[in-house]
Amino acid sequence: ICHRQGKNFNKIDQLKLIVSEFECLLEDATKEEQLQIFLKKHPMLLSPTASQIPKQKLGSDFVTDFVLAETQQQGSKYILVEIEKSTHRIFLNDNSSLSKEVDHAIKQTVDWDVWLEKNKAYLQGKLPNFETPEYLIVIGRGNQLDENANEYLRSYNRRLNNTQILTYDDLLVRFKKLIEKLECD
Repeated sequence: ICHRQGKNFNKIDQLKLIVSEFECLLEDATKEEQLQIFLKKHPMLLSPTASQIPKQKLGSDFVTDFVLAETQQQGSKYILVEIEKSTHRIFLNDNSSLSKEVDHAIKQTVDWDVWLEKNKAYLQGKLPNFETPEYLIVIGRGNQLDENANEYLRSYNRRLNNTQILTYDDLLVRFKKLIEKLECD
């Protein structure tokens, strides 16, 4: 068992408070914008190590929800993020076909990718070392998925090159694991 000490106690408690607030928001959020505001205020939920750029314009054609810039020794790695409502379903009833909301989010990332291939110099002027980005879609609740649906979601994530689909519960699980590790340090 790990124990909190000194200065870390307050920081750990602050992180746990973020978890509680996010869980409440996910139960009550009816608008994507509510989630956008919360994730902007608490970027560690999307990535504990990345810098966050909200509402990055892609010319006058598109706007991302976020761009995550992960600093690495070889330069920055960029992840363009599309968030959707936490109330959206991921699958249709058979758990093997994606919902129209997930299909829409995937199409959005494909539209961004096509635009970026034609206009890479545009973002290279705004984001240092910009090359081939990855894409992240956050949608729905994982606590509503059974094991069969989770298997299908893992399969889709294996098959979608440079694109990952996570649920809001996936974000919570990752963040709770981070807190757990911090408590042990």
